[in-house]
Amino acid sequence: MKIEELSIFGLYSQKENKVTAALLQVLGFGGSSLLHWILSEIGGNLVFNTIESIESQPAQEGTGSIPDGKIICDNFTLFIESKLGCGISEHQLKCHGKLLKEKQNYLVYVTNNPDRPKELPMDVLWMNWEAVVARFEAYQTADKVLEFLISQFCKLVRSQFKESNYYKQKGVLRVSDDVKVRSMTDAYNIFDAEIVNHGFLVAGAANIPYKKGFEVWCSRKGSTQWDNQLSPDGNTFYEGIKKGTDASEHVEKCKAKGFKRIAFYRDEDRFHDSAYHFIGVYELDEKLSLSKKKCVWNRKKTEWYLKK
Repeated sequence: MKIEELSIFGLYSQKENKVTAALLQVLGFGGSSLLHWILSEIGGNLVFNTIESIESQPAQEGTGSIPDGKIICDNFTLFIESKLGCGISEHQLKCHGKLLKEKQNYLVYVTNNPDRPKELPMDVLWMNWEAVVARFEAYQTADKVLEFLISQFCKLVRSQFKESNYYKQKGVLRVSDDVKVRSMTDAYNIFDAEIVNHGFLVAGAANIPYKKGFEVWCSRKGSTQWDNQLSPDGNTFYEGIKKGTDASEHVEKCKAKGFKRIAFYRDEDRFHDSAYHFIGVYELDEKLSLSKKKCVWNRKKTEWYLKK
C-alpha cells in the first residue's frame, strides 16, 4: 500500500497539498516526541510542552494566500508553506509574512532548493525536503504503525520530480543521489543543452554549448528502433539496432564524433518508475564496439559537476 492510497493522505489532488497533508498527519500520529525531533532541525525558539492542533489549510477562493499547514502548540503557532519546486512567489511571501506580526507566530518554508533561497527574509525559517526526509529516517521508534507511515511518507517525497533549476543550483549530479527527471527536455535543460527536434519528437541527444566533446544522451529500454541494454552494475551500456544485429555504421559515426556521453536512462523494470535516471558519464570502447558490431559504452564517472 502507498501512502497516497490511505484516506488521510489522499484527500488532495494538488501534489503540494498532498505532501503537506502527509507531513502533518505523520507528525500528528507521532506526537510531541516526533515533532520535537523535527523542529530541532529547523532552529528558532520552537520550544513547547503540548500540541493543541495540527491542521492542513487548503486554499479557498476569496480567502487570499494562506500557508499550507498550521501547527498550534502551547507556546507558539507554526505556519508551514511547502514547495515542491524551487520558485517562491513574492506576492505569496508578502501575504504570509503578515502572520509574523504576532509575536508567537513562526513561518517555515519547505522547498526543494539545495540551499536557502535568497528571497526568504531572515525571520522566515527554512528546510529543504531532503533534510526533512533525512530527519524522519533518523527517528527511532518502536511503534510499527508510525514506522510504516514514516517510510511511506519518505517514499512519497522522493517520488516527486525536482526541477531542472534544483540541479543547476546544486551544481553536481551524482548517481548515488538517484537523480531523475520526468522527460528528456528536463534532462537537457539542466545543462542548457542545444535541443534538437524531429517534428514533434525530441532527439535522444543534445550538445552542451559550453563543454566540447560531451553530449547529454537520453535512452530507454523498450525503444522501437534501438536495442539498449544497461549492465546490472551500470558500468557498461550496449547500444545496438533492433532490426538486424549489425550496427557497425552507427559505431563508425560515434567513433568519428569522439565524444563522451552524460547519460540518462529510463527503464521501468529496473527503476520502478518512468523517469530518466542519471547513470553517469560514458566513453565509447572503440575496439570492443567494432568487434561486437554495436556500441559498447563504459562508465568513466558517476558524478558530473555543472560549473561552466
